[in-house]
Amino acid sequence: MTAQPTHTQNRNGFPAAGVSRVARPFPARTSFPRTGAIPRRPLYRAGPRRAIARPRTAPLLLLLAASLAWPVQVCGGIYDLPGLGARAVALGGAYTALAHDFTSVYYNPAGLSGEPESSMTLGGVWAKPSFHYREAGGPDQVPKLYAVGGAYFGVATNLAHLTGYDQLAPWTLGISLYMPLERALLVDIPTSSMNRSFVFYRDQSQVLSFLVGVSWRVLDWLSVGVSGNFLADLRAPNEAFVDVDIRTVVPYLFQLGELVKEVRPRIMRDAKMKVAPVVGVLADPAAWLRLGVTYRGKFYAETVGTQDIVLRFYDFSQGVPALDITTAVLADIHYVHFWNPHQVSVGVAFSPAASLWVALDLTWAEWSDYRDPMRTRPQPGFSDTFTPRLGLEYALPGGIVLRTGYFFQPSPVPEQTQASNYLDNDKHVVSAGIGYTFPRLPWIPIWKKPLTVEGFFQHTHLVTRTYHKEPGFGDSLSMGGYMLYAGASLQLHY
Repeated sequence: MTAQPTHTQNRNGFPAAGVSRVARPFPARTSFPRTGAIPRRPLYRAGPRRAIARPRTAPLLLLLAASLAWPVQVCGGIYDLPGLGARAVALGGAYTALAHDFTSVYYNPAGLSGEPESSMTLGGVWAKPSFHYREAGGPDQVPKLYAVGGAYFGVATNLAHLTGYDQLAPWTLGISLYMPLERALLVDIPTSSMNRSFVFYRDQSQVLSFLVGVSWRVLDWLSVGVSGNFLADLRAPNEAFVDVDIRTVVPYLFQLGELVKEVRPRIMRDAKMKVAPVVGVLADPAAWLRLGVTYRGKFYAETVGTQDIVLRFYDFSQGVPALDITTAVLADIHYVHFWNPHQVSVGVAFSPAASLWVALDLTWAEWSDYRDPMRTRPQPGFSDTFTPRLGLEYALPGGIVLRTGYFFQPSPVPEQTQASNYLDNDKHVVSAGIGYTFPRLPWIPIWKKPLTVEGFFQHTHLVTRTYHKEPGFGDSLSMGGYMLYAGASLQLHY
């Protein structure tokens, strides 16, 4: 039987912000009390600033410095595919009602209120897709898809615990930063919709992701939160001046000699930051029940610029080149990357037994508004999707927490019966994970706070699908495959 919360504890069974930190219990942050009356506490505590010798700002400032020093081309694709955070991924992404760590900035910003003190998370992930397609009667074709490794940092900190001001107790700050290890930004733009391309797997995990959010506990059982998903549009005016010896053009065209030329490129890059909103509401009317709703705004990055090539034909034999002919090739460029649609997630989590939590989510995504990298709406258009998710979490007596999850993600891409070849499949995704919180590590004397270690594994199965082409548009096209995804994290409580 779980102990009932007292006046020294908040709703999750942890010490309240104003309680002395001497010899306090610190249970694993993976379960919530199921029984007992839940005391109401004031939203603000009037009075002078508490005497705190060392505000817990150093880890937060370290993370902020790292995030500001990194390049600015950012986006949030890793959260949508395949997910981020050991607990969230292991639960199949059914995290709208259970979110309470730094990943709340994406899954439900209101969940940040579940952090009564402060924590920092460091983790790593690795993913390997293996997809294929083939025409009727032909061999399997394997597209070039990148294996990805990445590192992430996260912070969730109650502002009263951070600053020492009890008046800020209802407010909690969260930060999430994901960094691909091989490249900070990858943009892969197909030359035509006729190219066979797995449209949602080219570059989503190959871009920095940076989110910042804050939550407010309005009532003891109700929290609201908002976060920003920061990304950048790229401005790319390019110029190239090409000087060509006019005497070498004709021999070159007839493959009788080399073309003599000088190329002077002028390349500029400029990034314009923008932000997409994430808004969440979280209610826990009983110790065994949590309800959540999250809205995520549409976001995507754009590359806008010009591609200007000036060809100048000279007679180089004159010493000082005399201009004979000048021509120019001018083109405007405007591409779209990392498209993520408007989304609304609704979640419920309940505890039917003392050590068990069950989480259910349903997410609507507005894929009917999708634009491909060339900024065109596919024909036929994509469809909106509903993705159901299920997560189970069970705490063993020894402190180990086991997790598993499942979700089914239907493809928004209709059958490609004509020239276009957007490849996508329905997906069955299963996951599992484990976590354990060390109350204290005796072999690290300088760290006297709890430390949580977590890991997960995820398998995505692409249901084999066949496009039946109309006459004149080629043979039928089949596709399928799988993706493996794994990771681990270390959470420091301070």
